[in-house]
Amino acid sequence: MAVPFPSRGKNGSTTSPESASLGWAKLYVREYDRIVGDHPSVSGGAPLGLDWNWTESGEQDIDEYERTRGYRRKGDEMAIPRMLREIILLEEWGCTQHDLSEAIRATLKIKQQRRTTANNAESAVVRAMEEKMEAIVNGVKRTSYCGKQRDALAVIDFMDVDSSEHIR
Repeated sequence: MAVPFPSRGKNGSTTSPESASLGWAKLYVREYDRIVGDHPSVSGGAPLGLDWNWTESGEQDIDEYERTRGYRRKGDEMAIPRMLREIILLEEWGCTQHDLSEAIRATLKIKQQRRTTANNAESAVVRAMEEKMEAIVNGVKRTSYCGKQRDALAVIDFMDVDSSEHIR
């Protein structure tokens, strides 16, 4: 078990880890407005989102919260199927079909932009690898040539490089 370093008090004196403590007594609950989201991780349909607006809905003792909070869901249990999301958005949150269509279009656009970015990054890695390989081939040709064109041609043939480009 890791032991924290002693901390300095206001007057510069040190306190031992045993005498220093940190704790929470109350949990303050905020309720955020819910909106049609824009996160592209959904497999289909419009995502759910939280607005920046919130209201304080109360406070609770942290120990009481821990006793009554219920089962903690895992990541895959938090996914909401498309049809249920559409019901929530249309019937419970009062969104229009136009709102959903706009959100789906925005989500698809973001997904396409991410694919383009990933493809460009992959292309850059491939280009860098090709440049490194070309430098290696050129280095092998220089060290293998040593005034003997026949040996250089054999190296070039082995590397499957067009010899007419590289031998002068």
